[in-house]
Amino acid sequence: MANIWRYVLGIFWLTSVNYVNLQIPRLLGKVTDLIQTREIDAAGLLRYGGFILAIAAFMALGRYFWRIYIMGSARRLEYYLRNRLFAHLETLSVNFFNNHKTGDLMAHATNDINAIRMAMGPGILMLMDSVFLTVVTVYTMAAKIDWRLTLLALLPLPFLAALASYFGKRVHALFRGVQQAFSSLTDRVQETFSGIRVVKSFVQEEAELGRFDAAAKDYADKNMRMIKIWGLMWPMIQLISGVSFMIVLGYGGIQVINARITLGEFVAFNSYLGMLIWPMMAVGRVINVLQRGAASMERLNTLFREKPEVYEIGRASCRERV
Repeated sequence: MANIWRYVLGIFWLTSVNYVNLQIPRLLGKVTDLIQTREIDAAGLLRYGGFILAIAAFMALGRYFWRIYIMGSARRLEYYLRNRLFAHLETLSVNFFNNHKTGDLMAHATNDINAIRMAMGPGILMLMDSVFLTVVTVYTMAAKIDWRLTLLALLPLPFLAALASYFGKRVHALFRGVQQAFSSLTDRVQETFSGIRVVKSFVQEEAELGRFDAAAKDYADKNMRMIKIWGLMWPMIQLISGVSFMIVLGYGGIQVINARITLGEFVAFNSYLGMLIWPMMAVGRVINVLQRGAASMERLNTLFREKPEVYEIGRASCRERV
């Protein structure tokens, strides 16, 4: 329960920082209009500069707190899971360790738990950050500036959602294969070094090197397949973002020329759209991190469901016979 409240506090500071950050484009737009109409002097510019500096100071403080609460909670979860896994493995029967390779168990305690930490730390952070920024920024753009321009700028987003969904499923499947390959690789290393006397006695160094090379190549190949999907996702997201800016530049520029929106509103709109680029680009990474965490949690739950072959069912009692 304590960790839940830590997450709540972290999300509070995160949303506060994002809300304050959204005031900067509004101030820039207002200053632009004041400069264009020559209604501001040097003192006024300094005053607005002071406002932006104060916002930056608050954002620095807020970012410190959400890192402490969100990332710190993820570290606490990592600590809890690693201790729980180790304690659970100690309760299992010897036969379990005969049927499960040491390298695979080591991968659960390292890679899988780390993937869960990433999902519950950076994953939660990016998810909440993206949702809040998207909702509030889109509302501000539509309600405060021009809903038609906002609608046109957001037209590419459905394509982004479909793209992220497809890549997310692919990454999930590929990451499970990567984790399994890593388990095989660590198991090969552990077996070789634990039996190094036997290997040297029978002059099997070259044979063991070949087996290790095969396991390492399998791990590298599976990583490369996942990286190819991951590498394709980012350029596609950036391409869609570029289309949005192109639409805003064309239609928004016409709106300014026709005096339907002011130059300051156009500047503010572009700043807001720039803020939307991060949530748009984060969609792919959020899905990737959460999918990895889900895959790793499935692997850990499989271990946690294992039961020892011999266990106590209650306090035993006996009566002394006379």
